Amino acid sequence: RYIHNTMAPGVWAMLPLLALVLPTSAFAGGESPLVCAAEGSSQEKACNVCLECCRDYIEGEVACRKCVEEECRPRPWKGPGFGAKMHFAPDCLRYGGWHDIQALSYKGINHVWFGCDFKIGGWGHSTTDDFVAYKMSIGGPRKINERYGEFHSFATPCSGFVAVDHDGVACAGFRQCSSDRGPAGMHNWDAPLEVRCALDDNLTVWGEPEYLFNVSYYRGIPYDPTRPWKEKDGMWYLVLATDACNSTTNKIPCPLGGQLIMYKSAFLHGPKAKWERIGPVFTSNKTVLSERAYLDREMVTVEYIGGLTGDPNGGSTRVLFNNVAGPNCCGGTTSYTIVTNEPGKAFVVNGSSNFEGLGMVDWGVFEITDYGKYGRQALEANASAGKFMMARVLGSTDPNQVAVPGRRVMVGWLYSSSASLLSMSRELSLSKDLELLQKFPDSLQNYRIQSSRKFTSDTQTRIHPTPLAEVVGEFTIESGNLGGLAFGVAVFGCEDGTHTKIGVLPENGLVTVDGIQQKAGNPKGGPLLPMGTKQVRIHAVLDNGIIEVIFNNRTAITAAVTPGSQASCGKAWLYGADGKDVVGRLEAYTLKPANQI
Repeated sequence: RYIHNTMAPGVWAMLPLLALVLPTSAFAGGESPLVCAAEGSSQEKACNVCLECCRDYIEGEVACRKCVEEECRPRPWKGPGFGAKMHFAPDCLRYGGWHDIQALSYKGINHVWFGCDFKIGGWGHSTTDDFVAYKMSIGGPRKINERYGEFHSFATPCSGFVAVDHDGVACAGFRQCSSDRGPAGMHNWDAPLEVRCALDDNLTVWGEPEYLFNVSYYRGIPYDPTRPWKEKDGMWYLVLATDACNSTTNKIPCPLGGQLIMYKSAFLHGPKAKWERIGPVFTSNKTVLSERAYLDREMVTVEYIGGLTGDPNGGSTRVLFNNVAGPNCCGGTTSYTIVTNEPGKAFVVNGSSNFEGLGMVDWGVFEITDYGKYGRQALEANASAGKFMMARVLGSTDPNQVAVPGRRVMVGWLYSSSASLLSMSRELSLSKDLELLQKFPDSLQNYRIQSSRKFTSDTQTRIHPTPLAEVVGEFTIESGNLGGLAFGVAVFGCEDGTHTKIGVLPENGLVTVDGIQQKAGNPKGGPLLPMGTKQVRIHAVLDNGIIEVIFNNRTAITAAVTPGSQASCGKAWLYGADGKDVVGRLEAYTLKPANQI
């Protein structure tokens, strides 16, 4: 059951394999390090554990790894509701969802990893060719016994990144999710930042840990890293997410909010790497709900990108993603902040963009609670509502997604009590006003069943694209005084008349997904943008009860509803578009399944 692991996996394939078997009492719950003595040697060597399902594989590391990857896989999972067919539901979700996501486009393959392979003890690994259909792969970084001075950990790799080093090799970086002994003079929870570099181009075999630097904090927090990037000065940079009270109150709630600590090095890893702490470069407690809510703890699973298409500043504008948790906002869902920064310098927020520089990637956690108010003032965050979390970006041929212009494709974790899935991919760009623009990838069109195309311009016609569909509603507001008129697209229409509304509340300055008739709780809402617009485009993917919709390429809402039946709840129609005050057009396609086929 316990397998000797002192060499890189690629080396084992070239050497005779020595099975080192220890009694099960030698290890108990990851609390003590395993020690193996190589035959004929007194040198101590750390061991890995071959999992329960592979306990008979004692022939060596290669045999154990092969068994784990091929035989310890969970059964395929279709997802919630009628079964997700457009959203990807990794098999490892059978073990309770995931914690974090990592992503990288590398040598023509787009990789997404999930921190959910708890049975295997590591990252789940998937790939996609078109950012719509995914398939599971093998070989994410795995749980191993680690020693670094006095530090010891036997834990699953935690939140991290995958970057490409100076030699073009992909390296996964992270901290261990837990440890039972920290580095010398530090707390037990102070795990160092490490990298493990890939030994193959498919990113399925990973080398031994290289430790970059230690981090010490007053309490055990993730201090999640961004993906390191190389700046125009030739240096590598990364930031770690913390709270801002490490040198003040040493407790939470932390009134100052979250903080980012920057480090730099001439090399990402290896003997020439020397990571130096620059210090705090960004501190904020702000949320999109302004004075009604604030961030009172560390930032989480941060992502940092630049070089976006459409940037009026020639690619120098940068976007910081953070998952916000605190009093009254935002349930851990992903916000973004528009900033600039010179190499090694503090982040400068562009306060004229969005809402004092802030925006939400997805507004699905916000509910409309006061129809007497306008815009954000009408909203409150419901931490238990469906969430778009842990946003990660890939898609560029150049792995430097901060300082080098290129394609930016975002994915995230959709989480609620009834759904835990990978989001639909969203192409990112910037408007001239530095709004983060989002759209579904053009490759989604390849899943349209062209013969199913239907459209209507009146509110009487019901079309039936099925509950697996793509709908596009386009509206023009002709009147300057709509009063309380609401308009949009009704979807998942059932024979009994129940349906969900995806639409616009002009009097409130809001867009909405109202699934109250289909067990979705209070209507979800987000701001109608650009403010004062007379044109509204609704683009939605309907996935058997899961809705992802983007309004005017700016405001996105994710929601899950429960239609009565798959067979009778596939109708769609326009509502509120009377042809006079509001002119509308609806186009719909039935979609071919992309995932869980």
